[in-house]
Amino acid sequence: MLQSRTSCIAAALLTATLAMTSVMAPPAAQATGINNQGVHILERSDEGADVVALQYLLNGHGVATGVDGDFGSGTDSSVRSFQSSRGLTADGVVGTATWSALMITIRPTTANNASAVRALQYQLAQKIDSSIAVTGTYDAATQAAVRAFQADHGLSQDAIVGSGTWGVLLGHFAAPRTTYNCFYGTESGNTESWGTAAAVSALTRASQAVYPSYGRIAVGDLSHIHGGDIAGHASHEVGLDADVRLITTSRDQCSSPTNYQDADYDRSATRALIQQLRATGQVKLIFFNDPVLINEGLVQYYDNHNDHLHVRFYERGVSSTYSR
Repeated sequence: MLQSRTSCIAAALLTATLAMTSVMAPPAAQATGINNQGVHILERSDEGADVVALQYLLNGHGVATGVDGDFGSGTDSSVRSFQSSRGLTADGVVGTATWSALMITIRPTTANNASAVRALQYQLAQKIDSSIAVTGTYDAATQAAVRAFQADHGLSQDAIVGSGTWGVLLGHFAAPRTTYNCFYGTESGNTESWGTAAAVSALTRASQAVYPSYGRIAVGDLSHIHGGDIAGHASHEVGLDADVRLITTSRDQCSSPTNYQDADYDRSATRALIQQLRATGQVKLIFFNDPVLINEGLVQYYDNHNDHLHVRFYERGVSSTYSR
């Protein structure tokens, strides 16, 4: 009887250990090449440049909406109202059909909708050329930026912003704000520091929340500016997976990595960062091997993740890998 009970306990412990340390198969990327060519689906709680564009475009269609980059209750109500007026499903989810109805063509030789121009300028300023001013006037500088963007993406260089240019621009990746984030590895050269609006807004919000106490948060292996192949990091090719360094006791994570077993690893600060990431509601999972944080249910084990967090962000409509 004792031997049987001992065997049962041993088996239970082994099962628990295996469950805690099991390795999930890494997901394949959607594809290699240019992945960020389609608009991203937006919904309530999203933030960022695409939400600002949405809010400007709603105003351009006469649906009064505050422009703050926060997809809150007011924006949700405006979206539903707009969808109803266009015979679309009034669910508050901004998908392909809603984006298509929102797009307002902008031309260099005619009077343009000022709110639509502001949406365009904000997108360009946040994603392409920070020198672009948001004025509502389709001026020479904005037209030049549009032509350059069109050339870079194989579009007709006519400075006409129709559905083709809108779609690529709204789908284009953005980079986290360097006020709250620094980049390491190839990202320090700005080559893999790009992600979707959902990922970047969540990462920025979490980093901003902990910045006053712990300094800038170091980010690596997000995605190329157009998506595509990153050798050995297939899941980092669609702008929704990011590596994040652990916070150190000296707050020098931007220049120095640490390991959860090292003396300069600040578990309390790293826990706070993880909690802020999860509080955004945009996180699918976090791989990290600190057994204390695993036991707390904040992270899960994955081989070779002793010195960084691997954060997978959620975005509706991308694939089941990136759904809630």
